[in-house]
Amino acid sequence: MPGPEHDALGAGRALSPLDALLKDPPADRVEVFLVRRSGGYARCARSRIHQSAEETSLSISVRAALGRKVGAASTNRLTPEALRGALEDAVRAARVSPETDHLGPMAAPWDAPDAAGGPGGPADGETAAFGAA
Repeated sequence: MPGPEHDALGAGRALSPLDALLKDPPADRVEVFLVRRSGGYARCARSRIHQSAEETSLSISVRAALGRKVGAASTNRLTPEALRGALEDAVRAARVSPETDHLGPMAAPWDAPDAAGGPGGPADGETAAFGAA
């Protein structure tokens, strides 16, 4: 059954730079949200597939709170420099933002699911084993 070791990104590779980013944050609270999407499509003509493609995208959003001020930034690069830059941008945005009484809670720490399932993972092992043709 495929798992993170078969994935070019893998949970370990994705979470390691995020953990490093949160070691000594320059804000009261920091939230980092990573979304990886994979999908594909096939175009048909005259009952035949004539074009198929697969796409994977990555988006990392950072939210930083300084007291009752909040700022956000994002990147699509998973390098320490890009992540640190997004965090710094979020902190700069928070500094110039007005205070708010409507700041919701930051997301709680969450363990990423593996390919076999878990929160947000595939429905079952058979689904996880299904690959692109």
